[in-house]
Amino acid sequence: MTRILVAAIIITTIAKPAYAYIDVAIGGLILQALIGGFFAFLVIWRDWITRLKNFFKGKGFINDTVSSEEKEDAEGQSAENDNDAEPEDPVKASAE
Repeated sequence: MTRILVAAIIITTIAKPAYAYIDVAIGGLILQALIGGFFAFLVIWRDWITRLKNFFKGKGFINDTVSSEEKEDAEGQSAENDNDAEPEDPVKASAE
């Protein structure tokens, strides 16, 4: 471990400067990636915290981040889709 550390220190102190620069476009790209990564981390963190809370409440690892309104909307849409089924054929219904 100390050999690796010593080698890393020697390599970084001996290296010549690259004389490179970061222009505005690359700087903006790096900034955008950092901001996007930060917010992606926040979303994942919130999801895992919610799962851990649910686990310790005895609900298991379920994801309970969907609001009750969204659940009701989803249930209403599935009920509407059931009503969109093909109507019965009136000829067949009268023949029976």
